[in-house]
Order: sequence, then C-alpha cells, then structure tokens
Amino acid sequence: MLSGLTSVEEIERLQSLRSSCTLANGFDNGKIRKDYELSHIAPVSSKGAMGLLCAKNLVITTRTYNRQRGKSYSGGGAFILRSDLLAKWQINEKHSDAQVYAKIEKFLGSVLDDYLALHAPNYTVRMQLINRLAKKEIESRNLTNKQEIERQTAAIKNILQYFTTPELEEKASKLDVTVFGMSKDGWSELTVALKESHRFAEYGKFVNPTLLMYGDYLDLRKANSNPRNYFLQVFGSRGRYGTVLDQLSIEDHISEQLTKELHCEKIDWIYDGRPLADCFTVPEQTVREVEVTHRLEEYLVGKYGLPDAIYKVLSPEQQLIEQRILEQQRLKEEQKAREWYEEHGDIDPPLDLQDALIRMGLCFPF
Repeated sequence: MLSGLTSVEEIERLQSLRSSCTLANGFDNGKIRKDYELSHIAPVSSKGAMGLLCAKNLVITTRTYNRQRGKSYSGGGAFILRSDLLAKWQINEKHSDAQVYAKIEKFLGSVLDDYLALHAPNYTVRMQLINRLAKKEIESRNLTNKQEIERQTAAIKNILQYFTTPELEEKASKLDVTVFGMSKDGWSELTVALKESHRFAEYGKFVNPTLLMYGDYLDLRKANSNPRNYFLQVFGSRGRYGTVLDQLSIEDHISEQLTKELHCEKIDWIYDGRPLADCFTVPEQTVREVEVTHRLEEYLVGKYGLPDAIYKVLSPEQQLIEQRILEQQRLKEEQKAREWYEEHGDIDPPLDLQDALIRMGLCFPF
C-alpha cells in the first residue's frame, strides 16, 4: 500500500490531497462533513493486485460514487502485484499502533525521516484540547515564576493525558474552553471534479479537453455575477439563468463524467437526451455588451456569430493580467495567514484566513 511513497514529494502530495478532501467536505462546528471520500483508482483489494496509498491512485469523489463503484477497476492508477508482496511487511488486527508505525518507519526509511524534518507534526484536536485546558488551569493559579509555570503546566498535561476525549470535551465545556469550531460550506461536485482533473493532468494523465472545457465554463459561469461574462445559453444548468433545480443538472453530469475519466471508465456524452455539444448555444440577442472571455465562447461565436449583440474579446495579454492579479491575491492571503499563525499558533483562526491556513497545511479541523 505504501510502495508509492518513494519521496518526500509523494508524501507531501498525499497530505495535500487529504487537506483538499477536508476542504471539499466543509465543516459543521469543526466536524468534517461526509459528502466526499478518497476513491482508489486501482482498488485496495483485488485478486491479483493491491492499489497503492498515493496521490496518483486516489481521487476525491462523492461518497455516493465511491460506494457505488466498489472494487471495480477499468485501468490506470498505481498498484502492486500480490506476487510482489513480501510477508515481512504484512500486518493484521493483532498488531498494535506502535508496531504498525514501526513497520512504516522501517519500510519508508529515510524518506519518512526527511519528510518529518521538513514538516513538524501538527497537534491533533485532542492535544489542542489538553494544551488549552492546561493553559486555562495555569492562568487560574496566578503564577509568576516562569520555571514554576512550566513545571506545573507539564504536570497538568501529564494528568490530562489519562482522560478520555469525551471527558476532556466535557471538562472544556464547563470551563468555556473551545477548540477548532469552524463551520464552512464545502465545494460543489463540479469544483471538486475540475480540481482533481487538473491535478491528474499535472501528473501527465490525458484528461479529455472537451469535458474540461465544458466543466471549466460552467464553474466560472456559476461563480461570476457579471452578466457581460459567460453569456452562453446552457441547457440543464443549475447556475445563473439555470433551467433545472432539483433534478440531475448538466453540472452534475459533467462532474460525473470527469470523475469517470480519471477512473478510466466510459464517458457518457449524452445529457437528458441530447449531445453535450448541443447544450451550449449562442443567444439570439443580448440586451447589453458582452465579453468573449472563454475558449468555448470564442469557438461558438466564431462558428455561429453573434449578429444581434455587441461583444468584445479580451486579448491574451488582458487575460494574463487577470490571472496574475488572482495569483498575487492568493500569495498575499497566504503571507497574511502565515504571519498570523506564527504569532497565534493553534488558536481558532479568523474566517478570512481559514482556507489559506488549511491549504498550506498549518491548520487541520481534525
């Protein structure tokens, strides 16, 4: 299972994927929702092989899709043949956590050492709770001597280690001590499918460019409130000017097809009885000037024209400027989040910095 973790980079990718899955689910009062799971492309257990625990074999999918797919396999991913497995690395339910970790440490060797040297382990929620309870108790004692504060803090933490997590939570509730309690919306299925498709494209996997174009257009259209942008008429959309509400939307359909593509499954190019290509059309007329900003619009306007509307095309230079602005905003957000983290540590982060902190692996709601 761990044969795919051959470098520090591979472990970092796995950790980043775990964080992305957490962000995709969102949180209710610090508890992760269960809308999305990590799906193995090559299944964990099959007759001749075992799928590996690495980023190139894992895809963030909806819980429903992952459960329905089960152990089916259509190709791709990363796996090891059962004939290549060595008995000395096998584990079972009789092995303790310490024994399992010892095997992992020995199996990964210097790769794990190098990773830990670069990435200090984050506190678990339990350790955060113990730290805050100890701090609360020390504050109530009004101590002034630094050495005495350190000695008593260590003693309190040692005692709290023997409490169960529910007991710690009950104690925290009575003392008004809180640990990560963020509530945050998760990502849409389309956003998840697109992010995963682009991630695999970076690994060198071919992802159908037409599907990506449709998905990218729908995702941008949903997020943009300017009526001058993303002006195509879209059949079956749940986004702006959408035509469906509760039933399967074209966004849902394309999300599923992108997910199938990553699992090497057959793509369904028909949505609600019509080809996907026929679901995107140029409006007969517009009431205002529109901007052709997307390659799908460029293609359709170039093919059919837009005779009763005024439109303009953003130059490649203008599009590059917009991309640079977004990148600069992201870097500023991460710099601000890092400065806050260095000053405040594991205290509950402000809402505007939570995404950046989780994205950078500095904060985990679990």
